[in-house]
Amino acid sequence: MIEKAELDNNFLKLQLTRKVTEESITIILRNRSTKEEIIFSPLIESNNEVLIDLARIHFHVTNFTRYDVFFLKENKESRARMKSVYQKKKIDRFFSNIYKYTNSCILAPYITTNNNLSLLLGNAVNVFETYCQYVAVSTPILATASATAANSLKLEFNSTDMNADAIFIGYYDKKTEKYIALDYKLSNNHRKKMDIYPELVSKSILFNNLYMMRKKRNVIEYDEISITSDSLSNENIDESPARQENKPLIHSNITANNIENKNHKLWLTISPNDFNPSYYNSVRVFLKDKNKNIYFLNNEDIRLDKSNLFELNLSGFLKKHTLKKGRWSVHLLTETDTFREEMRVGKFDLPTLLKHERYYEPIVFNAYHLVTPYLTVNNAFSLVVKPKIALHEEMLPANTELCDFERKNRRVYTGEVLLQLEETDDYSVESIVLKYRNKMDDREYSFPVQENKQDNHISRVTFDINVNKLKWEQFYWDVFLHVRIQHQLFLVKVKNPSEELNENIFFQEHKYTIKCKKGFVLHPYIANNFSLVLFYKENSLYEDFWTRMKSAIAYKVYERFKKQFDQKEIWLIYEKFSRTAQDNSYFFFRYMYENHPEENVYYIMDKKSPEYRNVQHMKNRVISFMSFKHLLYLYASKLLIGSDAKNHSYIFRQKNGRAIEEVRNKKFVYLKHGVTALKNVGYIMKKTGSNGADLFATTADWETEIIHHYFGYPYENIISTGLCRWDALIDKSRENNKREILLMPTWRNWLEDVSDETFMESDYYLQYMELLQSKKLNKLLVEHDLILNFNIHPKFLPYISKFQINSKHIKVFQFGEARINELLMRSSLLITDYSSVAWDFYYLKKPVAFFQFDYATYEELQGSYIDLKKDLFGERFTDADKLIEGIKAYIAKDFKLDVKYKEIWSQSFKYVDKKNSKRTYGAIKRNAQKLGLTKQVEKDI
Repeated sequence: MIEKAELDNNFLKLQLTRKVTEESITIILRNRSTKEEIIFSPLIESNNEVLIDLARIHFHVTNFTRYDVFFLKENKESRARMKSVYQKKKIDRFFSNIYKYTNSCILAPYITTNNNLSLLLGNAVNVFETYCQYVAVSTPILATASATAANSLKLEFNSTDMNADAIFIGYYDKKTEKYIALDYKLSNNHRKKMDIYPELVSKSILFNNLYMMRKKRNVIEYDEISITSDSLSNENIDESPARQENKPLIHSNITANNIENKNHKLWLTISPNDFNPSYYNSVRVFLKDKNKNIYFLNNEDIRLDKSNLFELNLSGFLKKHTLKKGRWSVHLLTETDTFREEMRVGKFDLPTLLKHERYYEPIVFNAYHLVTPYLTVNNAFSLVVKPKIALHEEMLPANTELCDFERKNRRVYTGEVLLQLEETDDYSVESIVLKYRNKMDDREYSFPVQENKQDNHISRVTFDINVNKLKWEQFYWDVFLHVRIQHQLFLVKVKNPSEELNENIFFQEHKYTIKCKKGFVLHPYIANNFSLVLFYKENSLYEDFWTRMKSAIAYKVYERFKKQFDQKEIWLIYEKFSRTAQDNSYFFFRYMYENHPEENVYYIMDKKSPEYRNVQHMKNRVISFMSFKHLLYLYASKLLIGSDAKNHSYIFRQKNGRAIEEVRNKKFVYLKHGVTALKNVGYIMKKTGSNGADLFATTADWETEIIHHYFGYPYENIISTGLCRWDALIDKSRENNKREILLMPTWRNWLEDVSDETFMESDYYLQYMELLQSKKLNKLLVEHDLILNFNIHPKFLPYISKFQINSKHIKVFQFGEARINELLMRSSLLITDYSSVAWDFYYLKKPVAFFQFDYATYEELQGSYIDLKKDLFGERFTDADKLIEGIKAYIAKDFKLDVKYKEIWSQSFKYVDKKNSKRTYGAIKRNAQKLGLTKQVEKDI
């Protein structure tokens, strides 16, 4: 609590109500918009006075930025709050003094309406307009002006008070109707002379729009500066690029007679009557996306011949901007002596075309994304970057209705689908297609169809799909119609089953299942977007007649005693595949078992798992996976709580059935598997998806923003609690006789459950084998008596046998052989790639090395929420040899965390107090109504 606050020159003085020391308190200045933080230790004076030296802080200067002030004491963050009650009128809540960061930028401390301390930083005019009153002075200030070689405007005033701390020079921009404060410098030996640095403002425009502003408390006096008319001649006007940039900008369209593309190049031909290149000083080409990001083509990538044919080489653009979906419009930027013109390129002479007629041949850049030129509805020329299937859905508006689908015999599915095209009747249906859903494998199988045209726009299509002798891969095979319009084939997704068919497939899965070789099965299901999907997977131990019977009986028992079960308010907690007890769910369950036995909380656990021993001592609250009690409590539970998605609480790969329907409809608290930043998983856990949570736990405010913006969660559905497993984390790395290094990569969604052959040909396998079999690495481990523990991700467990390493200093861990948190606590260095476990290690203030050999592929097929080249908290390596050199450097530093990563450590974690589980329980109780719970909310949590 702040007793008193004042600004004295560059020192912000805070008189606190309690005594503090330099070691016990840290100051955080948090940017209210970006959430970026400036963290430092203040100076401590006697009488509980804290001094913040503003002159020693490097601020990121914008026109207008608010910084909120926080104290960090004993790992607990609190808002800097004033003890006194301040005026609610804005002008009275700002300090009388300001700090001049530059002659045009100021910092103004103020008190919010909630009595919190904040800082306002920005261009002086923008800040003053927030709270100051302006008073005009009728008598203008006389000055003479001259230009300088340093791109400045020199003013000499006839007579005025030139107190540098009191005055500001303002410029009135008539175009935006706004004032802007300009930087200036007073002459060292003459207090009536100054140089003004107009930046991008032309001195000729500046000539009649200058004002002098004086601040007196919170009142601004402003005077017009009158410059004698002959003091600045045309010869003195600087013709620098800065002035050129402020020429009038004209927006227009220009028609290309012809547009072609081939081999990463575009050809645009423009009529000489519309465009004469010799008229312009310069001609540039750029692309612009919807967020106003601009990519200028280099001069060497543009060739213009005498017939006005522009040849544009897009190779540079493709390498930089095709990893993510987007749209880019095409523009020319020309310049003359007096103006600039931005020309939108298109075929504006054409009538409005049908949608599928407006697309050109794609520029094929990779197996997943296509870069396709097209004309907008207004015939402007653009590029769209997106996957093939999504592109076809955009190009060809179509409606399908799945009228019939059934298993004809042990090897054949038969069905009927109604197709309607909205824009054209000039089409034919060539085949039905099964397309493997994998970003790295474009495999598909086609089957003949019979098409019966109902009218010009509607066809009834019947088909047989013979699944025999096909080479299948797990898991998802989407079903499409191949529709031909003239020379082009389109993929149209088969979807929208009748209500009866949907229910039959969902509740009577066994009637549609085809048994395949080697214990695999194939069965259909209807996805969330109502499309038909064939699902190929290994037959589960629990997908049999007896399980269906047990589930049906459990549901009947629940219906019979529903009232009694509902009163119990059962919470079910689980982890990955219901086979682990070492993640956030386990530690939350342990907290609940030890501290809140009054709650009916149970842990789902497979008794066959080696980690069952972790919950053995709490077995009165542990339910055996797929037991009758599990199925009964699954129906009866009020709340699911998991560190993994909902379907881990039941048969993981199950798509149909009553139990799955119940799971999808349960209230859900998502404790997460780790910090969300390095891996784009919004498509799995988005708010509107089948795994959407009612409460989503986060670890820091910056992560909350990711979940809000990218996952679609309102702030009221996000709980900032920290990870429950962090409550038990301590550093044990120096307790071992031998120092340990942990190598723990994450999974790749494009390699999940592929064949052994495909996996062993992947960069993932080859790179890690190169590292683990390196003689250089083994020599390093032997010389320093180190152990390297390789822990493979559980999703890659089927391939663990492929990692055969002949070294006593390298251990390969089977899933469940060792608890992850124990490995983390024992280890001195973590080597990972994109795994969120990096934050656990960093939480312990230990070094992390990032091995990102497949960065380009990962960014394209998975993606992240932070910049993997700039925002990591450890060194980044892209090949095995450099990583080994990095390990050697860590050994030389005795595995100590680099200073630069120590300095930003506190920005990553909101809580470091071992109370994450307690906070999680409190958040659940505070949101009891939202979660459908009726028990009294505990106020003292």
